[in-house]
Amino acid sequence: MSNPPSSPFRHGTTVDQELAYYKAQYEQLEVELQEFQQSSRELEAELEKDVEASEKRERKLKERVESLGFEVDEWKVRLLVLSHQRMLLLTGRCRPSTNNQRPRRMRRKPNCRKKSQPCARPPERYS
Repeated sequence: MSNPPSSPFRHGTTVDQELAYYKAQYEQLEVELQEFQQSSRELEAELEKDVEASEKRERKLKERVESLGFEVDEWKVRLLVLSHQRMLLLTGRCRPSTNNQRPRRMRRKPNCRKKSQPCARPPERYS
């Protein structure tokens, strides 16, 4: 909107004409202000919805990250236990547990020295 001239009137205009002009300008500005306020409220409501949706998505993703962190920790423990058992089996330090038998292809280990000695650490069972 361009600025109105400092003196839009010429000599010979009446006070009523000047008053009517300024009243019309005021009413036009009032309408524009109301339109701006309405569009601002609509935009604010839309942004609030977007923020809430983003926060909800962020909470879900954080929960997923935490859950996956626990799952990673469980897999690390499983890997450590199985690596320990494998090392003991390969070095011949223990016989395989009857509760947690090795797969068929690994059942025979020809160089097990002490077949009667159980593993020092019993295998953990996972569901």
